[in-house]
Amino acid sequence: MVKPNYRRHGVHIFPIEKCGFNRTDSTRASIELLYSERRNKTWQSPLTCRFSDTSVRDVDPFITADGNLLYFSSNRPHPGLSPGYNLWYAETERGEWKNPQPLDTLINSGYDEVYCSLALNGTIYFARFEGNQSHIYSSRPQDNWFSKPVRLNIPIADTIRINNPAVAPDESYILFVSAQLGGIRNPDLYVSRRLNSNRWSAPQNLGPAVNTVGVEFAPFISPDKKWLYFTSERPGIVRDFPVGQRRPGDIYRIRLKHLF
Repeated sequence: MVKPNYRRHGVHIFPIEKCGFNRTDSTRASIELLYSERRNKTWQSPLTCRFSDTSVRDVDPFITADGNLLYFSSNRPHPGLSPGYNLWYAETERGEWKNPQPLDTLINSGYDEVYCSLALNGTIYFARFEGNQSHIYSSRPQDNWFSKPVRLNIPIADTIRINNPAVAPDESYILFVSAQLGGIRNPDLYVSRRLNSNRWSAPQNLGPAVNTVGVEFAPFISPDKKWLYFTSERPGIVRDFPVGQRRPGDIYRIRLKHLF
């Protein structure tokens, strides 16, 4: 499998931000993978990724801070990969996303690997669903590839499912989603702070500034560590919705200084 061409981020100046997101129909049966660029403090009209195929589910996009690599989860088939969700990436070429490639089987196991984010040093964090459980793993760059993943040592019971990891650019903390840690309404967003190389603090709910009686998920931390972006199914663009049906999710943001 092709290795991604890693690029160091130098002094971490990012003149053009890029973000990826999904858009679905009302039934969530069809899903598209899109991206947008932020120029002069304004997000531009979103574009569909050239390779996005609505016959499969390309979800959970993450674009690296330099804008050159797009990671996502997909159930698209590929020789040598187990059926289900695996992690993929695409590189840019002349402003277009090239055809995606899967990460190797050191990352993509016989389980579902979903929702990844990367620190500025290239370390990848992702969720792995192992039967009825889900945990967060990390893998550091090694020889222009990834090392063997290590499960994060977060002090919660093995039976507590956590997913949707968003690591801080400097790895000082990680945000994630759980529906089993109490909170305002499940699922909620939580934060765990890094104590040493693989020891993390007990999770803390991000509180009512973020979490509501709706469902909150899909966190993303801006490369400059100023903004938290996330999805919420609280009443938003669509104010009225049939009782008993899952609401549409809108993208929100909040300054991180208001949370930490």
